[in-house]
Amino acid sequence: MPGLEDRIKERLYASRKKRWYQRGWGRVLIAGSAVIVAYLLVFTAQVVVDYREILEGKVTPEEFVQNFKQDAKIDLLHNSNDPSIGPVEAPVTIVAFEDFECPFCHAAQPFIKKMIVRYGPDIRFIYKDFPLRTIHPNAQEAAEAAQCAFEQGKFWEFHDELFAHQDLLAEAYYRTVASKLGLNLSQFNACFKTGKYRQQIAEDVQLGSLLGVQGTPTFFVNGEYFVAGYTTEVDQLFDKAIEFIKQL
Repeated sequence: MPGLEDRIKERLYASRKKRWYQRGWGRVLIAGSAVIVAYLLVFTAQVVVDYREILEGKVTPEEFVQNFKQDAKIDLLHNSNDPSIGPVEAPVTIVAFEDFECPFCHAAQPFIKKMIVRYGPDIRFIYKDFPLRTIHPNAQEAAEAAQCAFEQGKFWEFHDELFAHQDLLAEAYYRTVASKLGLNLSQFNACFKTGKYRQQIAEDVQLGSLLGVQGTPTFFVNGEYFVAGYTTEVDQLFDKAIEFIKQL
């Protein structure tokens, strides 16, 4: 019976005999390549369909470019790793650019909650950061803290606490809220101190600026700029828009 050393050598030799596609990195490479190929096939098929429609006069080149831009905008707004409520397949997707120190965002929270409850699976609500740092000195760090809570699956609870206590926004308060929500404090503190999500928040701000966001809250509905700011009249505007889209 072979000894321990012989068995170890045998295993090492066997692993060296594995072909590249039998190894872990080989399987990952194959899976990644399959995803890329599938995407390219879908993209190519769509381009062929669009090109045929242009040739047949169903779509003008200008309309094709406009549709392409709209699809790209919707993809950027809807498909990032942002906090969201509601099913991805909902007929109405609402994207809100918000600032934790903004009084108008605070005023909009009861309306947003009511809308989410009222329409349930008919809407998907997505939160994006847009801290107005020049006028709200605590907004950036509040956004970073909330993203660290999101990392641990507690974004919305953290979000509600910050909006409920805008006058307390500070690092010590973020730790208090994290503790109250049962977060792993070591993980939360490390995340916050290193600015782990600073770049991601900057990308939200950059996207918002490119799409015309100047203040908060600013809402987009199914990729289209809908309304900026909040007054009680916004409730009725959303009700009409959502009901209209649901009937399409």
